[in-house]
Amino acid sequence: MDIKTALDEWIEVSKVTKHPNTIKMHYQLLKKQYLDLVGNHKLSNFRPRHAEKLIKGLKAQGVSSVTINMRIERLNTFLNWAHSKHYLHKAPKILKLKEHRKLPRILNDNDLYALLQYLQRHQEKANNDHWRRCVKLQERFLMALIGTGARRSEVFYLTWNQIDFGRRIITVYHTEEFEVKEGREKELIMPDFLAAYLWSERQANPKEKFLLDDGQGHSLYRNPLSLSHAFSRHFQRMGWKGREIKPIHSFRAKY
Repeated sequence: MDIKTALDEWIEVSKVTKHPNTIKMHYQLLKKQYLDLVGNHKLSNFRPRHAEKLIKGLKAQGVSSVTINMRIERLNTFLNWAHSKHYLHKAPKILKLKEHRKLPRILNDNDLYALLQYLQRHQEKANNDHWRRCVKLQERFLMALIGTGARRSEVFYLTWNQIDFGRRIITVYHTEEFEVKEGREKELIMPDFLAAYLWSERQANPKEKFLLDDGQGHSLYRNPLSLSHAFSRHFQRMGWKGREIKPIHSFRAKY
């Protein structure tokens, strides 16, 4: 058996327990990068030097040590799985790189105000309805994160039916499509400013299904990561540069 075939089988098995976005962003990406940088070969011929070649190639592409270690972790998971299936006589342990992490910069209140003003200016300058809606939904997304400290995926999958304006509660459901990290349904309390903002948005758009609706009853964005990329671009245009600035996750640090 070659390593490509084994990786394909491992990915298919993992789909039973892992979220589709996890499969795409970690499992399938490991497969692509491994085959691109190391190449296909017999699984039984795997040696630590193959992992070293993968790591060297990722470094040459400018991939951070944090991300490389994520690939190493997945590679170790794959090797252990292959060993459990008796595809490998022994699963070598691939050591992670030493990480030199900078503490993430947490946006303060002035930063958040500036970011909201920036998004509102871009809505005014938008030269078509689609782009105007994109930026409006980014504003909604940002307001929900600021007001609740929710994870980006929790906001991404929200429908308007999950927002109870009477109780001022947002309910995050644990479903097959979206698995809450805590493994159960949970409720997020809306502060006054968020409840008033979302109520105004709902009154202006009563036919929408999703909080991030495209106007046709579907989510405008493909996945939560696409929103992170959008905010990363906004940060760069605002002069907030550097890998230590987390575009989305840092909002949770305030909770």
